[in-house]
Amino acid sequence: FPDKETLFHVVTAVAYRLGGEPWVTAVPVFLCFAVLLTVMALGGRETDGLFAAAAAVCLIGLSPNLGFRLLLLRPHGLAVLVFLLLLGGLRWRRPLLTGVSAAAFALAYHTHYLPLGALVVHGVLEHLAGRSSRRVLGAGLAGLALGVLLNPAFPGSLVLAWQHVAIAVGATDVPAALFPSEL
Repeated sequence: FPDKETLFHVVTAVAYRLGGEPWVTAVPVFLCFAVLLTVMALGGRETDGLFAAAAAVCLIGLSPNLGFRLLLLRPHGLAVLVFLLLLGGLRWRRPLLTGVSAAAFALAYHTHYLPLGALVVHGVLEHLAGRSSRRVLGAGLAGLALGVLLNPAFPGSLVLAWQHVAIAVGATDVPAALFPSEL
């Protein structure tokens, strides 16, 4: 897999092996449904299950951009799912879920700073609340590092993530080669 989203390509390759193109085109539908169920699970632990289900359906159904983008056959759908699982691992203080989700994110998408940011914010909030979250944070950081190192696109995936951050904070311009002149 020469691309940086290795886990997404593994998922689509398995889908192709199992059922050909129809199964590959079903991957985003499955991922969208899994995102919906994950949002329901995250909310269901905090509030009434019916309210959580309604909120999850509204989140995806009433946000045309999110719903549309989740239904594209693109790696970001898998990244959204594993990022939500990472948030669940942090919220529920589950080291295994946090570590596996962080590793999966690093293998699924190139924006490693997103799970890293979630881990940092969680650590700060837990510290301010007077709670220790060393096991969960350690598992998340270890999983993220392992995923980055196991990604066949390493170290290029780190370079790409760094470029995104540099562009976002205005430290560098968008390389002209990324966009044709007619755009």
